[in-house]
Amino acid sequence: MHMNPRIQDIWLRLLDAGDSSQTPQIERVEEGYYAVVRDASIRAKCPVSPEREDFRAVKPFIPHLVRTRAVYLNKANAFGLAKAESPVVWAGQLGEQVERGTRHAFAIVDADVFCQ
Repeated sequence: MHMNPRIQDIWLRLLDAGDSSQTPQIERVEEGYYAVVRDASIRAKCPVSPEREDFRAVKPFIPHLVRTRAVYLNKANAFGLAKAESPVVWAGQLGEQVERGTRHAFAIVDADVFCQ
């Protein structure tokens, strides 16, 4: 997969931003496409799934969240994106945090807007 250099720069900047609070780092890449990075929740025995927790964290910042889908960078193959490279390949040490699960990096896409 050949990544757009502008989009790769956005992801690298967000991955490098490091924020120990649970405030997500969000950037609008284009209409209907947001890049999000946030530190993984470290709450023990949390009954809420990590994905649900991520959506709760971004809800105040992203419009029309109910129409969106999230694609986690370290789980791209599960979404049928077989040619997607591992974050470690294109982000190095910053990608290792995503692979280990200590940081969540995901694209939020509003299909209604993005596909127009």
